[in-house]
Amino acid sequence: MARGRKSEEVFELRDGREVGYSLKERTTKEGRVWRVVFRHPTEDKYCELSTSCSSKADAYSEVEKIILKAYTAGSVDPRKVTWAEAITELKALRVRPKTLEAWLGAIKAFTDTIATKGPSAVTQAEAQQFVNLYFKTPYKRSEHKDATFYRRTPQTVHIHVTKLKGLFSKQFRKLGFVGSDNPFERLDLPQIPTMAIRVTSDETLTKFFKWLETRYPGWRLPALFFETKAVAGCRLLDLCSVRSHHLNTLDNTLTINPDDEKTNTERIVPLPADLVKELNKAKGKTYLFEAYTTEQTRHRRPHAKQVEHTFTPKLMKGAMAKLLYRFTLQTGVSLKSHDFRKRAITRFAQATGSVDGIREAFNVNPATARKHYVAAQALNGREALREMQAVLRPKKG
Repeated sequence: MARGRKSEEVFELRDGREVGYSLKERTTKEGRVWRVVFRHPTEDKYCELSTSCSSKADAYSEVEKIILKAYTAGSVDPRKVTWAEAITELKALRVRPKTLEAWLGAIKAFTDTIATKGPSAVTQAEAQQFVNLYFKTPYKRSEHKDATFYRRTPQTVHIHVTKLKGLFSKQFRKLGFVGSDNPFERLDLPQIPTMAIRVTSDETLTKFFKWLETRYPGWRLPALFFETKAVAGCRLLDLCSVRSHHLNTLDNTLTINPDDEKTNTERIVPLPADLVKELNKAKGKTYLFEAYTTEQTRHRRPHAKQVEHTFTPKLMKGAMAKLLYRFTLQTGVSLKSHDFRKRAITRFAQATGSVDGIREAFNVNPATARKHYVAAQALNGREALREMQAVLRPKKG
């Protein structure tokens, strides 16, 4: 094993061929791990595989096995990996835990329905068979023998197919597990009913904030959190994950870090100066809203269950979602976390009339931006029609 030019390592095969490679350190959910990057044995591209080693010295010893396995005649090459091996490689990628969870959920749905050895063995016919069977097969939410059976919705099928299509066109292809043909393209999917985007009214939000004041008199943090969410149009977990140093008091902005954003794209959100001033005063040492865990003990309602004191974004997400649930339960007014984001995007679309502007401002794909643009147009129409009621209503007498 000798060092090549530009710090690239070279491994010599038994037949005399030389394979250039490099080691890359990546951060995963389990910690730091070294991955080896080398040229694919049969295609003009590179593979990146995990050595499963946290030490670079240990990683070097695994490189020989990995490259030999890929290049030696009769060995299992990356195109023939099993589902278990593919999942191991996905877990080593630097992605959000929620993204990995969605990938694994889609893979489980497919492998529980269709028996295949690995990604490269999947055909388009099997992909279509998965769609048909998965959609028609009822499921239970419990293992109890008397548990109720439910029908799957078209949305569930579309979500899993979208995840699998993305894996086959990006991650699996980059890792060398599959070629350019994607079996999940051009499938006949169940039709999703067209539903208008529901835009939360200003009256509903006013009622919610008054409810917070009544429920927690003197406690500003919950209202401050939801005011920020309403203005920024953030996803719930994204906002719960924001660090204190991401609040910029000089230009009054809040930065959503790529690692905390669903699309892995940085987002810089302008905020009102008075809101930034309050956030700066309330921010914690590490996380922007970590004061919640200490403040909630002082404002906990009688007989309420004690909440753990160690702040995590997941804990904050659950607490804020529970607040919205209690509001709906007590008032009968439906309000969900994502309603704040939908309202922000749709109101922005009303003001700008720009699909591209929506996409850039909120980090959404073009299809989602278009849906909110259409929703804004419909909202404008309803508001205009409301103003015309007196004119349109027939006069009596």
